[in-house]
Amino acid sequence: MAEGKQTDSLNELVDPTGDPGEKLWSRVRRLWGRVKEEGLVATLIREAGGAFVVRVIGAGVAFGAQVLLARWMGVRSYGIFTFVWTWITVLVLFGRLGVDKALIRYVPGYRDDQRWEKLRGLLQFGGRLVGAVCVGLSVVGAAVVWWFRGGMPEGQLVTFWVAFLMLPLLGLMQTGKGALQAFKSAIRAYIPDLVVRHVAVVAVGGLLFLSVPGRLSAPQGMAAMLMAVLCCLVLTGWWLAQTAPAETWRAGTVWDSKTWMSSMVPMMLIAGMHLLLKRTDLIMLGLLVGPEAAGTYGAAARVSELSYFGLQSANAIMAPLIAELYHSDRHSDLQQIVTWTARGSFGLYLIVAAALVGAGTYVLALFGDAFVAGYGALVLLLGGQFANTAAGSVGFLMMMTGHEKESAQILAVAVTINILLNYGLIPVYGLEGAGIATASTALLWNAWMGGYVWRTVGINATVFATRNE
Repeated sequence: MAEGKQTDSLNELVDPTGDPGEKLWSRVRRLWGRVKEEGLVATLIREAGGAFVVRVIGAGVAFGAQVLLARWMGVRSYGIFTFVWTWITVLVLFGRLGVDKALIRYVPGYRDDQRWEKLRGLLQFGGRLVGAVCVGLSVVGAAVVWWFRGGMPEGQLVTFWVAFLMLPLLGLMQTGKGALQAFKSAIRAYIPDLVVRHVAVVAVGGLLFLSVPGRLSAPQGMAAMLMAVLCCLVLTGWWLAQTAPAETWRAGTVWDSKTWMSSMVPMMLIAGMHLLLKRTDLIMLGLLVGPEAAGTYGAAARVSELSYFGLQSANAIMAPLIAELYHSDRHSDLQQIVTWTARGSFGLYLIVAAALVGAGTYVLALFGDAFVAGYGALVLLLGGQFANTAAGSVGFLMMMTGHEKESAQILAVAVTINILLNYGLIPVYGLEGAGIATASTALLWNAWMGGYVWRTVGINATVFATRNE
């Protein structure tokens, strides 16, 4: 499709003219027509819209799962479970070595150029690398927690060991998720992790809760998570085999490991620092205050993330689209897609955030009465989500346009500041201190990246972009 024609199609959807009341029905029909077509707009609407629906369902299922686990475990065991799970999410991110992001970057080009040997080689190389690294991290991690077992709360050591058994499975599942995203199958990419995993952990955890006296222990909760991740890995692998073009599996394999690794390492660092920015607060609360504080704050953080799933849903398909449009020099289309995504996501954020500020105490009470103490932290974390959503897909714009090293440098500074702020504020202000640290650094790195992308790529990723940019 020619760029002029594609841009006209985008303008029809993003900036329709005339009286909104009179043209509402025509817009709906035009939008539905775009969904049934082939091409950029149809792909964005179908996959981002589908991912949004999956994320809405997943957010509800995940929230319900966390509420049930918190009630089955109690605040202390839930705090241990959350603390260990947070460490595993950090470790698995480094265990993936950025393979999932490299798939999103390289697969669209290999597919368009029909370089099936390299495509299959990348899938094979990535899977083997992630599996080996995650096994190594599990062995080292198990030894480390054994060495420091003396100061751990009861049940935390066994919870860690169960989690380390799960680590390689989780790494391979998330790598398969990245591959499905790279093939623009965002719906299949997200269903296992966002829906199936939470349903399975409730099913297995519920059986354990009913079969043993008293509360569910943290090790039992992590065992339920292990079984859930195994189910997700099988489903992800099956869908990947169906989604990848048939030529991929018939081709030979060509490894370009030097090129891939040159991108994987910066992308791993970027993803790792993003996760640290999200989880340093909880980890430091667990270390400096205790599992009860970590559990309470973890519930507040989980609730605050409900306001962000609009942008997360769009990013499921935005990453490969950014790579494709930038690679083909379609900057006008890229700007309009980015602006459209930012505005829609920010509008949804405002609605959800306002509802959570008004009803946050009632929502937290669903986890248990002790969790209401996290309301102040919830409000502060919603302020951080304001910065994340208003900045749009700025992080993916840097990664998918060849500026991953600069992105890593910006995030490294933000992570350092975040750690220092948490270290200084948590002993004084507790949960609210952690919230202030996280919200402040979110504003810092989003503003920094937004300015960098505008100067170097020429794209305004924020919700404040005008149609002429």
